Amino acid sequence: MTNSFMALPVIFSWLTNILMRFVFVALVAFVIIKLTTFVKKRQLLSNKKVLCISLACIFVATMSLIFNIGWLRVIMVWTLIPVMQPILFLVTNLYAAKHMDKIKSLKFINTIFIITYVLFWIFLPDFGDVGPSYFFFNLVRNDDIVSVALAITAVAGIAHFALFVIQIIQFVRLKKSRKGEKEYDGND
Repeated sequence: MTNSFMALPVIFSWLTNILMRFVFVALVAFVIIKLTTFVKKRQLLSNKKVLCISLACIFVATMSLIFNIGWLRVIMVWTLIPVMQPILFLVTNLYAAKHMDKIKSLKFINTIFIITYVLFWIFLPDFGDVGPSYFFFNLVRNDDIVSVALAITAVAGIAHFALFVIQIIQFVRLKKSRKGEKEYDGND
């Protein structure tokens, strides 16, 4: 009888863990579906140049993830950062491309956004259980140079996030100004 009571916490912990993973995967699936609907509804796939550039950058980031696999990237994969970031990157670029003619600074901001994305993934170092840390598709293995790569990654990551936020703010302002124009047109 005592053994069955001892098993209850283990079973509860196991069920909780499964439930948390299910909720997390369901949330990610929901976000992907919403973003896909967003892209289709706004017909964002019309700009083939931006689509190709974005997919090439995502390819480089994926190759960096594969060739530099270590503990840091395992943690990142477990938290689904390498899944969500490329999706947001692609949607942001496609949406920006559609509205570059309406916002003057958007082309420059989006170009730097793309560059910081690639720099982040190329210079993001990783480490294993043995040996020196490494980066640049596992071609550079030197702890002294890795510290420089880590600094580049930190700056690129912070800049990339800041540029993402700036673009979102510009998109919201554009939407509000369009809404204001529609209301004004209706009052004439």
